[in-house]
Formats: sequence, structure tokens, C-alpha cells
Amino acid sequence: RNETLSIQLPGFVFPKLHVDVHWPLQGDRSTVETVVPEANLLLVRMPVDVSANTRCSILIPASNGVLLPYVGVRVNDPVLRISTNAEDGPSPMTPIMKSQPVGSFTASTKLTFSPEGRGVGRADGLVSIQLYFTPQMPMQDGDEITLKLPNFKGPASQSLVVQSHILDDNNGRPSLFVSWTQATSSLSLTLQQTLSAKREFIALIPTDLGISLPAQGLRANQKELTISTNAALGPIPPTSMVSTPAVGYFEKTDRKSVV
Repeated sequence: RNETLSIQLPGFVFPKLHVDVHWPLQGDRSTVETVVPEANLLLVRMPVDVSANTRCSILIPASNGVLLPYVGVRVNDPVLRISTNAEDGPSPMTPIMKSQPVGSFTASTKLTFSPEGRGVGRADGLVSIQLYFTPQMPMQDGDEITLKLPNFKGPASQSLVVQSHILDDNNGRPSLFVSWTQATSSLSLTLQQTLSAKREFIALIPTDLGISLPAQGLRANQKELTISTNAALGPIPPTSMVSTPAVGYFEKTDRKSVV
């Protein structure tokens, strides 16, 4: 009891120097613990005596406002470490054996639209879609990237295979399976090969897919346009695209002649 666990969490952001901690397996106790930001450390005192081989659980509630690293977390990331000053068996900093992956595209996500690979798309017009992003985590064959594009129009469902501009080392095999679902305004891209971490991804989805821009146009960097992935080594929930173009439109008006 009162011996300390030191948990090293590089890149995590703690807005306060003290956090509320719950102990679900130690009588559901609650304690207030200390953060040492310059060392990326959370210092946690044991609230009770714990016998050898007894499982402990520490919960840091979301109400503390802790933020995950900007670049995400890799699966079983060795930079996440733990140590203890336990009198009966101190332990130096040791990598945590198992950690959940969290993906990140940082600020790299971008969409552009054009009639067929060049020029500028217009409201209610058929367009090709160019997607750019740089994942901070590796991505695998079968991982799916999903774009939510509200008010875009297309066939009820449509699919095709395309070659990414950057995934060019796949022995001629198409690198992407692309599908559109009008009911959810969703464009899904399924990788047909691996993508290294921090390698830029560029894909051109041609007009063959039959997708048109909204009749009301788009605002620049419209937050409703989102990207997500189910990547096994770092899933990302729906997140607003960082860069998307504005597309204007004119409302129909009556023209009256004055005599």
C-alpha cells in the first residue's frame, strides 16, 4: 500500500496535474493521482495491499480530459512503459505487453473533385474524386477506408477496382476495391495490398463510379465530409477531412422583363 506505479505515456496530453483514478478490481476505490508532464509520467499510488499474482485494474475516466497522442498509438507500442518502487520487488521501466492500437492520419487528409482527373468540379456535376492521406500506422491488405459524403449523388450501389497512384508495387494487381452506397452516401476503399506507415496514399476514383457533387455545392473544408478506417493496426473513427474545396452554385431565380 502507498507504493507507486510509474506509467510512462509519451504523447498523451493531460490537461491537469492531477487526475481521478478508479480501481475496479480493488474494491472500486477512487483516488487522485499525479501527472509529471515533462517526463510523460502518471504516478499512481496503490490504495490497498495487493498480494502477489493478484490482477489490478486502473481506469482513468474520460472526464479527466486526457487526449491520445496526435500520431495515434501503435499496437503493443514499446514506448508505453510501467515501473514500480515496490519494497518487495522493485521493477525498472518495462514495456507494457499489450496495448490497443489507435490510428491517425494527422492533418494529411485531402479531397479534390474534377470532371475527369483535371479541371474543377461543379455543383450537381459528375466528378472524379482524388483522395490523399498519410497514415501514421501500417495498413494491411483488406483494411477499409470509408468516406461519408452527405448529399453526393450516385447509383444505388456501384463498385470497381482501381490502381492507386502510389501503390504501384503490386505486380499489376489492382490495389483498391472501391464501392459506393447511395443509402448511406458512403464511398468505401478496400486495400488489396499493404501500405507502410507514414507513406502518402493517393487514389483517383474515376467518373465511372457515377458520383456527382451536391446540387447545393460545398463549403471549403466542410466538416460533414468525414474519413474513417477499420485498419487492424490502428482504427480511426469518422473524422472531418482536413482539406476539401469550396464548390459554389447559383439558386434558380425568375427573370422578369420591365417594359
